[in-house]
Amino acid sequence: MKIAETFYSIQAHGKNIGKPAFFILTIGNNLMTDFYNKEYQWKKGKEINIETLAEEANKYPRVVICGGEPLLQPELKDLLELIRVPTEVETNGSLYIEGLNAELTISPKIQYMNMNYRYNLEKWILDYRGLTFEYFIDKIGDVFRYKNLSEELGLDKEEVILTPQGEANKVTDLVKVISRIIKNEWDTARVIPPIYPI
Repeated sequence: MKIAETFYSIQAHGKNIGKPAFFILTIGNNLMTDFYNKEYQWKKGKEINIETLAEEANKYPRVVICGGEPLLQPELKDLLELIRVPTEVETNGSLYIEGLNAELTISPKIQYMNMNYRYNLEKWILDYRGLTFEYFIDKIGDVFRYKNLSEELGLDKEEVILTPQGEANKVTDLVKVISRIIKNEWDTARVIPPIYPI
């Protein structure tokens, strides 16, 4: 499996924020994005067999597999079958794999939304229970765009998290405005500021 890096740290965002985890960062991304892991998206990486990865991962309380886009890795499903501790896979949701044995956090990139992307998001929603949708917010307009997307997708049972990103002062300002918006217009979502650096 093509890996950029593995390390043990604290989850810096999302529903498991603050929890320690063993991170497996995969190589490659099918979407060009400014997301903060972009330095890992196009590196050549190193090949590590899934048995070795799983053996190391099982030493820790939790595992997070992210990238890049982990669903580009053909051996992902087999790796998940070997990991025996709670595991979260972070994906942009544009690809679909049936029967993943993991918690799924989907972070759609709305600027790339097309019919195929939306179809795959709908498949995730139909086929998986307990999904988390995490939207990364750069500016206030993003909140309304993702709110509209959530309504179009019918996200009512799924957890929705808004994660402001940027420098600390920008995040603080975004949190204040986002909090007012979700209080008055989107009470099924919640805002969780990230913790950086870790």
